[in-house]
Amino acid sequence: MGTIQFDINKTRVVGGMAWEPSYKTLKADLKIHAAKNDARFGCHIPLHGTAVDIQGEPSYDDLESNEPLSTEHLGLVGAYLDSGRIGGKVFSLAAWFYEAASKREKDILYIRPLQNGQYYILALVNGEFRIDTDIIVDSQAAISVIDGLIDDCPDLKYFVEKSNRPAPSAQMLPRISRLDLSTIVEFLCDTPLPKSARVRQVRGIKPITVIAAAALALLGVIGLFLHHQMERQRAAEQLERYRQQAIQEELTRQRLNNLAEIRQAEAVAKAAADDTNTPVPSQLVANCLHVVQNYAGRIAGWQVEQISCDGEGQKATVELSRARNRNSGNGTSETLHYAFAEVGLVPNIDPISNKAVVSVPLPMMTLRQPLKPTELPLRNDVMLHLPSRLQLAEATGAVNYAIAKPAKKTGVTYVDPHLEATDPAKSVQPVPAAMLYDEGKITVSGDDPWKLGSVSLDYPFCSIKKLSFSVRRDLSWQMEVVYVFAT
Repeated sequence: MGTIQFDINKTRVVGGMAWEPSYKTLKADLKIHAAKNDARFGCHIPLHGTAVDIQGEPSYDDLESNEPLSTEHLGLVGAYLDSGRIGGKVFSLAAWFYEAASKREKDILYIRPLQNGQYYILALVNGEFRIDTDIIVDSQAAISVIDGLIDDCPDLKYFVEKSNRPAPSAQMLPRISRLDLSTIVEFLCDTPLPKSARVRQVRGIKPITVIAAAALALLGVIGLFLHHQMERQRAAEQLERYRQQAIQEELTRQRLNNLAEIRQAEAVAKAAADDTNTPVPSQLVANCLHVVQNYAGRIAGWQVEQISCDGEGQKATVELSRARNRNSGNGTSETLHYAFAEVGLVPNIDPISNKAVVSVPLPMMTLRQPLKPTELPLRNDVMLHLPSRLQLAEATGAVNYAIAKPAKKTGVTYVDPHLEATDPAKSVQPVPAAMLYDEGKITVSGDDPWKLGSVSLDYPFCSIKKLSFSVRRDLSWQMEVVYVFAT
């Protein structure tokens, strides 16, 4: 996170403030919000079209009044999170950006590259300033934030500040169009700087108060009263420290809870991608049958026992045993080695057990696009269509099948931020079952491998985990299939 300051046409602006809606009064909400963030400085953004109880736009002069400004949603209050003092006039870039974006009546995303691969992000989405922007993040977090904004508003437009810093990754903004702008100055040039954007001190002791107290001390007026006041002040400060500590502990707890939810969602998304970013089942079957056609039978006096293909579609495994009778030929380790050397393969031969294994590369296959957890089909749809295909194939006598009862996806873990700092050895935890999708398994078998074509399982949520052929007997086969769906 953090803050940044820079000049726009001799006006000092700041980015990286924390924002939340105001519902009671600007004065009360601004001070409460600043206290929660342990901040001394802040400002507010009055939302367009919101009714208020005062004439004209609320300003910081109104904050000194005892009269409430409104009992409705006034706008947004922001806290300046930097612990240092603000010198001179400094304005919130987010407040100025909101005024300019509102006039354009567009949903706009602004990105400013910073040092060390970080980015500053501002956004107006659906006519409202997004309080989860006005932030400084690294490239990975920027991708996550921008993806969330685009999901909420597909019509979002963007522009990137020209600078000598690295430009955003091409993967960051693939789905939205770019505005014909190169600097924030061009964007703000026609928009007057709003008075409410001024960042001022809203809590703590102000300089004028310090001067007045010093003057009273020098004059020696009502010394005993001042001493009494100082004792009360110390008690109030102690109480304030306890309150601030409680607020900070609650904010830390909320931050860790939010981080845990983000990590859990990322772990589930990765698991769903791994389960669906697989070869097309029919293409994997065809490539595996080609290996069966080329290698079934005897090779250099060795009997092929089994051929199996993995679900990743990278290789087939051929298992052989040496025939040990006179009528089967004179198979030796050398004859098998040279037989496979002719096709560029090297068998792994065990002369003690007279068995061998050979890995045969499969032709390269295009992997399907991975599915997000939100793109997985519903259980009722899967259980209606998937078994129907298997039932039709079974009716022709081509296959037999068995469907296991689906269950929650297992083995999905994340790093719990609560334990990461206190007990790293126990920080890897399973994702709660409520966040996971379901996984089912199907076993399909048959006696004729050339009837495998009648089993079409080219659904985006289905993947073959293993396909094996018992070559020594009668070319019987078995296929293990995994499918996933949303709960």
